[in-house]
Amino acid sequence: DRASVPPRLLPVVDRAVGCAHRFRGLAWSRPAGPIQDRMFAVAHRVDAVAIAVFRTASRAAQLDAVAATLDPEGVTARYKELRRRGDVDPDLLASHKARFESVQRILNARDAIDGELEVLEAQLEAAVARGTELLVVDPVGGDRVATDADLTAIDDELATMAAALDELAVLD
Repeated sequence: DRASVPPRLLPVVDRAVGCAHRFRGLAWSRPAGPIQDRMFAVAHRVDAVAIAVFRTASRAAQLDAVAATLDPEGVTARYKELRRRGDVDPDLLASHKARFESVQRILNARDAIDGELEVLEAQLEAAVARGTELLVVDPVGGDRVATDADLTAIDDELATMAAALDELAVLD
């Protein structure tokens, strides 16, 4: 469901899903036989990574919801206001500073996830291009193991990101 993905991440998800569709289409365009079989095996991995990109982007929406409940703009404005005043109790200022820093860490985690998803989607596109090259340009000696290793590395990165979200207790 596209509605579960934050609008800012829809282009990344769309590119990952489009990549999977294009590769599967290329596999279907090949004559039946061992080359097509190998392409479908790689396509299965590409599909799995595209699905993981979608799921991770959907889960990032939960982090957005948590951040929104903390009123980042209000927290920032209040902290800046107290800093500008000279007559503020140091304990009050320290409490607002701690709150501000916590909210900023959550926002930074969200931004890091966004950046990592873009990198992983680009790596997926590169792995698919490499897999296509190996299977089409060198159909007899194509290195499916190396292509699978590229896709596995992307899978692992997505799993690490999902685990980081789990640690923030915003999932499930």
